[in-house]
Amino acid sequence: MSRMPSALLTLGVAVALVAATGSVPFQNASATSRSPSQTGLVYRDLHSAADRDCPTGFRSSTADPKTCTHGPDAAPSGVDVTRERTVTDLTAAAEATNTTTSDPSAVPCYGDGVSGRRVQAIYAVASDRPDRYAEVADLIRGYAGWVDQIFADSAAKTGGYRHVRWVTPNCNLDVAHVLLSASGDDSFSNTRNELAANGFSRSDRKYLVWVDATTYCGIADVHNDDQPSAQNRNNSGADYARVDTGCWGAAYSTEAHELMHLLGGVQLSAPHTTGAWHCTDQNDRMCYMDGGSTSSPQTYPCEVDSLTLFDCGNDDYFHTNPAPGSYLATHWNAAANVFLASDPSGSPTSQPVTETFTGSLSKRTPSRSFGVNVHGGTMTTRLSFTKASALRLTLRSADGSIVATSQGTSVLSQSVAVSDGYYNLTVSLPAGSGATFSASVEHL
Repeated sequence: MSRMPSALLTLGVAVALVAATGSVPFQNASATSRSPSQTGLVYRDLHSAADRDCPTGFRSSTADPKTCTHGPDAAPSGVDVTRERTVTDLTAAAEATNTTTSDPSAVPCYGDGVSGRRVQAIYAVASDRPDRYAEVADLIRGYAGWVDQIFADSAAKTGGYRHVRWVTPNCNLDVAHVLLSASGDDSFSNTRNELAANGFSRSDRKYLVWVDATTYCGIADVHNDDQPSAQNRNNSGADYARVDTGCWGAAYSTEAHELMHLLGGVQLSAPHTTGAWHCTDQNDRMCYMDGGSTSSPQTYPCEVDSLTLFDCGNDDYFHTNPAPGSYLATHWNAAANVFLASDPSGSPTSQPVTETFTGSLSKRTPSRSFGVNVHGGTMTTRLSFTKASALRLTLRSADGSIVATSQGTSVLSQSVAVSDGYYNLTVSLPAGSGATFSASVEHL
């Protein structure tokens, strides 16, 4: 596909893009003369929460009581989301920013393209609007390719590789075609509910939805979870991000911004948090004055050429190799999200990782379980323990079925071939009064 050619846009190119499009990244809507509807600041079906799961965000009207969103992002200056964009308009804009493609394999593919945790691209349109899937599906593939490039370029800043694990059957990006009811595009809640009713509700999927509508710029789910572990809520689904036509395919990708929210950026504990799921140190794809609770003003430690990239200082939400003891080594780091792949070649990750779990067992607590996210291959567990003659080791898949089980004396070892997905490892005490154990799990 044809994309922006370098890992970092030059300052001249970035300035030229602003001049050509009249747009800059998200900004405080109060600084403009546009109405809330023109900026996409529509709060229909959203309710302030102020609780543990959603301390500064909103609840959407869904079946999930813990569903939280940061609320709608204001459209860039010069963008009126209520204005209809024709296919000609969309194509011209994509050509201007080099985000157009006719290649269905516009993004890397991993494994069989469908198993494990992946991002599903969706085109959704309400029944009272023209269905333009045939005309825009390839444009969406181009937008997805630009999103993927932004992740790759951002990872390159810290010497790493990251690509989105898209749904790519036969190595082609799948753009699902969803027809909503006439009210299905009226609010974020309606869109989420109807997608779930249509089967797009898998726990191993993040859903990036291009909605052919004129209500929002972008809006996404968020999770207030900054623990640096595989069990982090941002490591699972089903989660949704919606981008309407006014903000499709911009050079400063709204799609990349909303997908990053689904992956866990920016947590409220981040050093430069706005207090409303964004950051204060520009120039950055996730930073802008969002009206959050922090009194800190926006600062500009990075040049304008980093506006398309994530984490200006690589200290708030994205670093492929954070220093020991740093914030991103001790808190959630979106670069570690299992919906991203770390191999640039478009093949499954080949470097094994080792996780260690420790604990104790007693008659009152005879078992302990731990979650592990795996990209496929061989999973090897070594269990050492004291105070017990034998322990049992059981590996279950996400649906609860037993993949492998063994029982024996210390050191107990177990190796099994597994596919992409989430697994539950249980250490249990078959007999005796107690035990202390340490389990190391090596996997891809």
